[in-house]
Amino acid sequence: MYCWRVIQKATEVADLDQKIKMVEELDGHVMRCVHDQNGNHHCKDPKTQSKVMDEILVNDSNLAQDQYGNYVVQHALEHGKPHERSIIIDELAGKMVEMSQQIFASNVVVKYLTFGGPTVRQQLVDEMVGSTEENEPLQLCLILMNF
Repeated sequence: MYCWRVIQKATEVADLDQKIKMVEELDGHVMRCVHDQNGNHHCKDPKTQSKVMDEILVNDSNLAQDQYGNYVVQHALEHGKPHERSIIIDELAGKMVEMSQQIFASNVVVKYLTFGGPTVRQQLVDEMVGSTEENEPLQLCLILMNF
């Protein structure tokens, strides 16, 4: 749907009252935006960001595996506030092995490693080198990379 581009541009040029009205109209429809290739562009207005982020944080695990939603989660990990990043990291912890084997979610795992900090990185490495059958492909990759 190309209407999301129009909405994005409108929020850039509209006055504050108009922006507030548009954000109110989007309330409850954010997930439709982030699953759309043109609707997942980041917004600059703090009030809009807050509303959008609240909805993203409730759906971050599903978004991480989505063709377009994974970009939203990546952006939140890179540019989100520390408490927002922590919520995402806590939600995705324990799912990293599975996610690393999926085409879209693997991009989120890379951001998770990049912006998660030393403790989070160690947690992910521990998860990856665990002893379940699910981990075997990752363990093989680590061996081949001389990790």
